[in-house]
Amino acid sequence: MRLESVSSEALRNLMSGTVRSVVLLLIFLASSGGIAMTAMGSVAGVLQESREFANSGATVTIITAPESVSGESCRRLAGAPRVRAAGAIAEASPVVFSKLPSSPVPAKRVTDGFHRLFAARADSGVAGVFLSREAASVLGLDVGDSAKTSRGTVRVAGIYEFPADGRIAGLGYAVLIPESDTGHVRFDECWIDVPHPANETRSLLWTAILLPADSSESPSFAQLNSSRGVIFDGAARVAALPITALNWAACLSGFAIGAAATRLRRLELVSALHCGISREALVLQTVIESLLWLVPGAVIAAGGLGLVSQGELTEDVSAVFAFGFRAVILSAIGVVVGTATAAWMNREHHLFKYFKER
Repeated sequence: MRLESVSSEALRNLMSGTVRSVVLLLIFLASSGGIAMTAMGSVAGVLQESREFANSGATVTIITAPESVSGESCRRLAGAPRVRAAGAIAEASPVVFSKLPSSPVPAKRVTDGFHRLFAARADSGVAGVFLSREAASVLGLDVGDSAKTSRGTVRVAGIYEFPADGRIAGLGYAVLIPESDTGHVRFDECWIDVPHPANETRSLLWTAILLPADSSESPSFAQLNSSRGVIFDGAARVAALPITALNWAACLSGFAIGAAATRLRRLELVSALHCGISREALVLQTVIESLLWLVPGAVIAAGGLGLVSQGELTEDVSAVFAFGFRAVILSAIGVVVGTATAAWMNREHHLFKYFKER
C-alpha cells in the first residue's frame, strides 16, 4: 500500500473512534504526567535545599586577620569567577540614635556592596547606612528614612536579614557603615560568598591579606553558618535521585499503553492481514494512528508541566521542566514502540482463534 493510502486509513480510524484516541490520550496524560511530576518534584526539592543552604550563609567563608585585611582587595573579589559577593568588615564605635539615646547600636565598618552577602532591601539611589531587620524594627526605620544620631543625620540605604539560624553572631542587631574610599583602609575580616566553597576559595581570600613579613599571627578561616554542613553537592544529590528508574517507568508505561491498545484491536488487524494488507503497512498505519493523538498529548503535557514548574519555582525552571518533559517524551516513544511491536506480532493464521475468543 502507498503511504497516502495508509495515512488516509489511519485518519479514518481516528475520526470514527476505532482508535479510542480520547481514552488513550487521557491514560497517557495521567501516566506520563504522574511520572513527570514525580521527577520534577524530586529535582525541585534538591534545588530548594540548595537555595536554603545558600540563603543560610553556609556558602560564605570568612578570613580573620585583625587590621590586616585590604578593604579594596577584598571588595574586588566580588568580580572573581563563581563569586557571588564579597566584602570586608571591621569594628566601629557604636551609633547612638536619638530615638534610643540610652541604647547604642553596635556598628561595623564595611566596604561597598557588603550587604549583598545577605538578603537585603536596598535603594541604590540612597547613600547611607544599612540596618539589620531587628535594629530597623526597634528604631522604627525603613529604607530611605533619615535619622538623627551621634554622628549627625544619616539615611537608611537598606535593611538586611541576619536571622539566628546558626550563623556566627554579631550582625543580628547592628548598623553597617559603608566606606567608599577603601584604597588604604584596613579591616579585620574579609567575607566571600562562593556557591561551592573549596580550596580555591581560601586562596582567593589570601589575596586580601596585608600581613607584615615578620607577623606571628596566622589568619583564621570560618564558615558563616556551619549548621547545614560544609558543602552542599547539588549535582551529586540530583545524580542520586531515582531519575533513571522513573525514565524506565515512563518507557514501560508507554509501551504497555501502546501494546494494550493494539492488542484490543487484534481481530480487526488480523482481518486486514487476511484481506491482503502487508504487515509493514499495518504497522505503519497503527504507528500513524498513535502519533495522531500522541503529538497533541505531548503538547498538552508540556504546557501543564510548564505551568506547574513556573508556579512553584522562581528560578531553575528550565532545568526542572527538562526532567519532567523527558519522561513525557520517553513515554511517547514507549507508546510508539509498543504499538509497532504488538501490530507486528499479529499473524493471519490467528484470525479464527481471535474470532472464537470474541
